[in-house]
Amino acid sequence: MSSESSVLLVTPRRPVKTDDFFPYADTPHSFWTGYFSSRPALKRYERKSNGLLQVCNQLEVLGGAASRRGPHGSGDSDTLRRAMGVAQHHDAVAGTEKQHVANDYAQRLASGWAHCEPLVSNVLSVLSGSVSPHSYCGSLNISVCPVSEDNHQFSVTVYNPMGSAVSWSVRLPVNGSLYSVTDPRGQPVDSQVVPVSNFTRAVRRDRGYAAYELVFPARVPPLGFSTYSVSLLQRSWQGPPPPQPGAPPSIQNEFVKVTFDPDTGLLSSISNLETQQTLRLSQNFYWYNASVGNSDSAQPSGAYIFRPNTSSPFPVSTRAQTFTVQTPLFQEVYQEFSPWVSQVVRLPRGGHQLELEWTVGPIPVGDGLGKEVISRFDSDINSSGLFYTDSNGREILERRRDFRPTWDLKQTEPIAGNYYPVNTRIFIKDGRSQLTVLTDRSQGGSSIKDGSLELMLHRRLLQDDFRGVGEALSEPGDYYDGLVVRGKLLVSLSPPALAADTHRPEAHRQALPPLLSLQPGKTVAGQRLEFSGLQAELPPAVQLLTLSQWDSESVLLRLEHRYQRGESVAHSHPVTVNLQKLFSTLEVEGVSEMSLAANQWKEEMTRLDWRGETGAVQYSTVSIIRWSTVHFLTLCDWLAVSDAKPLHSREGSPSGSEVTLQPMEIRTFLLRVRRR
Repeated sequence: MSSESSVLLVTPRRPVKTDDFFPYADTPHSFWTGYFSSRPALKRYERKSNGLLQVCNQLEVLGGAASRRGPHGSGDSDTLRRAMGVAQHHDAVAGTEKQHVANDYAQRLASGWAHCEPLVSNVLSVLSGSVSPHSYCGSLNISVCPVSEDNHQFSVTVYNPMGSAVSWSVRLPVNGSLYSVTDPRGQPVDSQVVPVSNFTRAVRRDRGYAAYELVFPARVPPLGFSTYSVSLLQRSWQGPPPPQPGAPPSIQNEFVKVTFDPDTGLLSSISNLETQQTLRLSQNFYWYNASVGNSDSAQPSGAYIFRPNTSSPFPVSTRAQTFTVQTPLFQEVYQEFSPWVSQVVRLPRGGHQLELEWTVGPIPVGDGLGKEVISRFDSDINSSGLFYTDSNGREILERRRDFRPTWDLKQTEPIAGNYYPVNTRIFIKDGRSQLTVLTDRSQGGSSIKDGSLELMLHRRLLQDDFRGVGEALSEPGDYYDGLVVRGKLLVSLSPPALAADTHRPEAHRQALPPLLSLQPGKTVAGQRLEFSGLQAELPPAVQLLTLSQWDSESVLLRLEHRYQRGESVAHSHPVTVNLQKLFSTLEVEGVSEMSLAANQWKEEMTRLDWRGETGAVQYSTVSIIRWSTVHFLTLCDWLAVSDAKPLHSREGSPSGSEVTLQPMEIRTFLLRVRRR
């Protein structure tokens, strides 16, 4: 009998836990579910910073030595990597720090951006042949970008960090009323000019002056860029027509249709035109009144703790004032619920999801009431007390209201005790329909009643919750009258068996969006206007998770299978990728597989095994990630700052270039490469 068999025989069988510990509490009325949503602007900044860090890492590989020092100065990815590492502290992205500390985290991220942008500019110059200065327009969400506002001619380079081609809607602030847009082949592209909304003007205040927005679709190859040329054709004081008062009975594109209640201006239904499904659906904004303590407990709501003083939230308004913009490229319904809550319901041409661009703040607290603001969806889905949230942007966990899988729960907080962290998505379903909502940052969410989903968007509180912050969560914003936050939710309706085919790739696109770079003037003669770092797109089930420089001759590569076993008929199968045929500019001369955290060679790893209660052999995880922070992050965020180099190097074997990924598997490789 082998020693391994002997160990298995004498080792007692162990229980296997497949759920997590959320939500948790340290007293019956103190659920630590508030920090899932605290400081939403910082949470969004962390998510965007990870996207830029991935772009920096990739371009450092594609550009080689010229990336760190070139025509646009010195740049590096290390500064942003370190800032991201600090921001992932459990009192950083969690939002459970004092205001001046949150400011410091944001300042560190901004410094990282300032070091990354020259690197990106240097590589784009090397790959394109143009040394014109690049501008990255970090305030596009409030329609501020001096290059597009001030120049009659400019180019837009759209870099795609994904392993597959993407279509993306580019939206830029401008002051002209008519523009021509051409693609990398010189072909005209459909474009539209619309007025900057009153919602955006109110948020922007004195930080910009663009009167209009130019919108056009861009198609970008994998791990590459496309450059679009923009020229002013007409500057008119009359401009495009303003939004029309009221909401239409419905808006639709090729795939989605939504209707509006004529009396309230709220959503009333959503339809999937491909699958011929229609779901009664309403959406509105509500706020929970934050508890300051009561006879049951002195516990108030705070940065850590979510404790509303009633189970029924208050509607911001029961109706919305509406305006409509309808163009060949997109349709928008503007909804104003109050001076501090508004939303744009947007349906772009060719889109499979409904976009809801929300703006919340400054949250008024002059009435002495702390407020925790949610977006709530109510449908006729028979969800039977179940809902589903993602874990780190990857696996989906089933949640059951007022229930814990491994112990008997006595529910003492029916709202806070049912809130869970949502990294990228939350959904409910029955036998026929699945309603999925994708988020653009980590938020708290729940399904408090059947057929309902809610996500917490913003919090402004007047009490500390006695967990160490020492001050109330009341962010001042740039103008010291309260923070305004803007974000986006993507809503889709699908049969449950097909839902993952939509939400899996779209969640990755939202987590790693294209990076826009603007250059004033015309493109130069001989400039390369399109480039891809891959020989071909990756298979639909495969995501390029990491591509970063290891040393002068090696790069670190992670590939992930984005689907879980059994969730997609088309894609929940093993997929094989040939690493030697992967890159267009790199020749792979050696392949060595590593552990997930890239700190061990795979063949040198040792893993503890034991028998579970069923008798099956179980294995420990390869890496331990600090639990208190990781539920705010996608796995991509964490891996971006966790890479540690092994103690020795190796040549690697070219024979291991064919690799197969099982559903949900991530494989990590050190590639020895030579530039073609």
